[in-house]
Amino acid sequence: MSQVGVVKILEGGVFYAKDSSGNIRELNIGDVILENEVVFGDSSNPTSAKVEMELSGNDVIVLNQAQQQLIDSSLNEVTFGNEEVIFTKNDIQNAWNNTTNDVSDDMETAAGDPTQQETQAGQEEPTEEGRVAARFSARDGNSTNVVSDLRDASWTEEQTTIIPDLEDKLIEQPLPIVFTVIDGDNVVWEGNTGTYTVKAVDAAGNPIIVNQDTIVYVRYTNIETDDNDTQYIHNTTIEVVIKAGTSEATFTVQTKDDYLADNGERFNLEITGNNSTEFDMRTGNQTGGQTNVDTTILDNSNPTTPGGEDNGFGAEDIVFAIIEGTATVNEGDTAQYVVKLVDKDGNPVTVTKDTEVTIKYTNKTTQDGDTQYKDNDTIKITIKVGENSSDKFDVDTIDDYLADNGEKFNLEITNVDDQGQFEKVNIGDINRDKTNVDTTILDNSKDTPNDPYDQTTTPPVEGDLDTITIKLFALDKDGNRVPANEVAEGSPASYVAVAFDKNGVELTLNETVEVTFGKTGDSATAGGVDYDSTTQTVTLGKPFSTNTVDDYLADNGEKYSVQITDKTLSNASKYETVVIDTTSVTTTILDNSKDTPNDPYDQTTTPPVEGDLDTITIKLFALDKDGN
Repeated sequence: MSQVGVVKILEGGVFYAKDSSGNIRELNIGDVILENEVVFGDSSNPTSAKVEMELSGNDVIVLNQAQQQLIDSSLNEVTFGNEEVIFTKNDIQNAWNNTTNDVSDDMETAAGDPTQQETQAGQEEPTEEGRVAARFSARDGNSTNVVSDLRDASWTEEQTTIIPDLEDKLIEQPLPIVFTVIDGDNVVWEGNTGTYTVKAVDAAGNPIIVNQDTIVYVRYTNIETDDNDTQYIHNTTIEVVIKAGTSEATFTVQTKDDYLADNGERFNLEITGNNSTEFDMRTGNQTGGQTNVDTTILDNSNPTTPGGEDNGFGAEDIVFAIIEGTATVNEGDTAQYVVKLVDKDGNPVTVTKDTEVTIKYTNKTTQDGDTQYKDNDTIKITIKVGENSSDKFDVDTIDDYLADNGEKFNLEITNVDDQGQFEKVNIGDINRDKTNVDTTILDNSKDTPNDPYDQTTTPPVEGDLDTITIKLFALDKDGNRVPANEVAEGSPASYVAVAFDKNGVELTLNETVEVTFGKTGDSATAGGVDYDSTTQTVTLGKPFSTNTVDDYLADNGEKYSVQITDKTLSNASKYETVVIDTTSVTTTILDNSKDTPNDPYDQTTTPPVEGDLDTITIKLFALDKDGN
């Protein structure tokens, strides 16, 4: 629609514009008036209320009080000129008062004395004693024969003088006064319909039948309700039509059953005007009452005692808390989860208060240490007030050396603290699914996952293997780990096997490995000659030893080797990848510390290598006849 005018002045009241589709808007100064809109005043406007609209042709239209006017293009095509004769009520009333009560006397006076009519001696002008003054429009160029002297008038028939009732003709008769009132439901269950009736009545409250379809405008207003609580939004104008031949009309307001704990919220319905041209139709009854009605919506505000609604809790009354997240995660990566609040159809529910959700972490086949949480730990997340209906959280998994591919942990919602926002909160969706989520950890992708000693890998699950390495150390006399040690002949030599992770951190595994003594090329003789070479099964992290043999031979500096046997780790299948360091450690046997080791006959010693010398004594014996 095109623009045909604009509001220039608006004083003392409320005026509206209604388009051809029935949409109504309240006017303000500067608002545009569109073609074919009806502009009308509120029925409650005082007599001083007015609106002035300047049309595009610069003409001005003024409406007062509750007047209405269709604004179309024809208004711009009318040019008001000065060709009209304009009488005002005061002009006519003053003229009438200047006349005498006797019409015939007035006529005689207007005619003058007959002796004073025109004679042969000349013309005599009659004296004007009584005249009606009127304002005439400008000449238009047309002519007519006007006989003003009644003495020369030619009457074709008897004249009858009629004195009109000027007051009745000039003053518009008032319309009959009719009152519009509204009543209806003061309380309605959430989800049900409120019913209301608008009536036309007289001063005594008796029904008045209208003879034309009459629109009564009713304004819907939120008091505590929100725009989603009923079928209407705040400040909606409802057109209620009282049909011709009736005195009232009924309409309804549908409330919406939702999950919000908003028991006791109210909305208001108020009569604001009408379009009657048949009556002086006023808002409210004779005393100004029954102009509006408040309606309170009742719902299930207490989850423990439902009943505020007809049938207790329905799915539409419930908010559902669900959890979704990672089903599988590579060991060492982060699993992600989201907790959501949704309605029965799965649509997001935005919180109006901070809402805390409690989640329980449970080991199913995982162990403490597989993730950042321990069995039965509690995780709390908060859905913040605002435009939020969900919140996210993470669980970090820990990359380790254990062959625990496929272990699972569980996350379960156990509580929702909604601070009284909702009628009821259920854990899980409408089908009771999504109350919890299982996550499986994938940890080893090598080609032979069941062979702990195979180091072949297949990315991308793990780019490098989580290995454990078993290494042997010799111990010195103070118990320190050294790559080689020395021991006095006849004393035990000590060792320890240790496990490390891929980062070199020592591990306590309580596993065993096999250790052997001696190898080709050793200078010391095995088999109990120079040392005890019996194979041993030793526990990781615990020292073990073997004895050396103290003899009389001058064999200082003899050496032997000790090493771990490959692929002998107990319970190796528990670990992703095992590396046995088979590098030998060397032990040197020291057997003689005397000051002159190259002089076998010198018995001088320097402890503590040997406290006493392993000497041999040569002695001569005589033999008897029997050889003794």
